[in-house]
Amino acid sequence: MKTNTLIFFTIILVVISCQKNNTLKNKSIQDIVFQGKYLGEGCASVIQVTEPSLKGIGLKPAETRWGMPLENRDTIYDNAVAAGVIPEAYKDGETFYFTVSRIDTVGFILDYCSTPKFSFVIKSISPNKLTIENNK
Repeated sequence: MKTNTLIFFTIILVVISCQKNNTLKNKSIQDIVFQGKYLGEGCASVIQVTEPSLKGIGLKPAETRWGMPLENRDTIYDNAVAAGVIPEAYKDGETFYFTVSRIDTVGFILDYCSTPKFSFVIKSISPNKLTIENNK
């Protein structure tokens, strides 16, 4: 009987200690403050997410690469997502902060304009992280 109890608690301890850290995956996407910068235009504005890692929210790195259309295809950006319309004030290449209401998969890819596989629907955007955090 004691042996079975010991084995049971050992198994529980192993299971608990081997769980992945899914902090970002378990967090609601609407609660995450992202940092990014404007990259350019495809079929929509494209931004590069610099924090947190898109891998941390379940997006595979190979699926978040993007190259500018009709330009040098040798330049490939990682962690790139479509973002609809970005206000002109944020198109200066400087980092900004934003929250999203959802992440969509882009359903169309056209030859004449490059679009990342995922699209962030931006809920709020600011040059200041504190402003975003206070408005959540």
